[in-house]
Amino acid sequence: MVNHLRILLPIIVCLLLAQNCYAQIDTFQGLVDWYPIHGNSNNEVNISNGCSVHGAILTEDRFGRPNEAYHFDGNSYLLGNYNSIGFNGITFTAWIRTSLETRLQTIILFQSAYVAYINHFTAGRFMTAYDANSWNNPTDNESTSKVTNGKWTFIAASNDGSITRLYVNGKLEKSYPEILVRNRDQLGIGRKVVDDGSGFVGDIDDVRIYGRRLNDVEILETFNDTTIKVVPSPIIIPFVFGIYPNPTSGIFKIVLDSLPSNTHYNVFDVIGRGILEGEVKSKEISMNLTDYSSGLYFIRITFEDSSFVNKMVLNTNY
Repeated sequence: MVNHLRILLPIIVCLLLAQNCYAQIDTFQGLVDWYPIHGNSNNEVNISNGCSVHGAILTEDRFGRPNEAYHFDGNSYLLGNYNSIGFNGITFTAWIRTSLETRLQTIILFQSAYVAYINHFTAGRFMTAYDANSWNNPTDNESTSKVTNGKWTFIAASNDGSITRLYVNGKLEKSYPEILVRNRDQLGIGRKVVDDGSGFVGDIDDVRIYGRRLNDVEILETFNDTTIKVVPSPIIIPFVFGIYPNPTSGIFKIVLDSLPSNTHYNVFDVIGRGILEGEVKSKEISMNLTDYSSGLYFIRITFEDSSFVNKMVLNTNY
């Protein structure tokens, strides 16, 4: 029996550590640009790099919430900037709902460097080029799954400097060798490549750009984080917490609608560094971040096997 315990104990410890590591996956680490589309085209990470709107119209998102996504008609687009100089890798993710399968459509265009599109060779197939030459990719570089017309689909593409990987709904679909070109230029969401008629027709939401390659587990976690959370029985009402005021000058409160047992909070910055943490002992927590730099922060509340995250904007000039 003792010998059995000696064998099993290291295995149990390893499993517990692995489970804990998975629970701590931070889908915001390395995020350099984020366009969540909350009634506007603001960049929630790089505040000075919001997009201008050129004909795109606000519409409902994948949850049915009005003014939380943009609709594109093939000529409309969002225009901003990007800078990938110094990146070790890159990843972009987005939710899209197409309305047309009959021609090539650009989802996101990093002018003079990268492009992601559908319907290039095969209707509904997704493809990305990170080597500044979108026309040298063969048919084999398309996704295997189809982006279904009229249905919200999560797409992602990463490159670690030499390999491009495509994902549809969190699943790795394709990988192929491709050199990452690092550049700075205009960023176009839904924008066609020059005047080739390749503008996007449909809806786009929650566009994220990372200055690193997200691995397969992180891509899946990002997909799960941005999908409607199913609340298991016996919990009937989803857990909710708020941050007041938000934006804040540094003095604020976290207010919970309920207090489950063994509840903890974590505050971390946009690159995933932990700032504060502790046990939640009441439904209202007073916080002070006046000693930290202005920017975007995230507050995570965890209990049992559940985790909830809200963003907070800190502006010490208030």
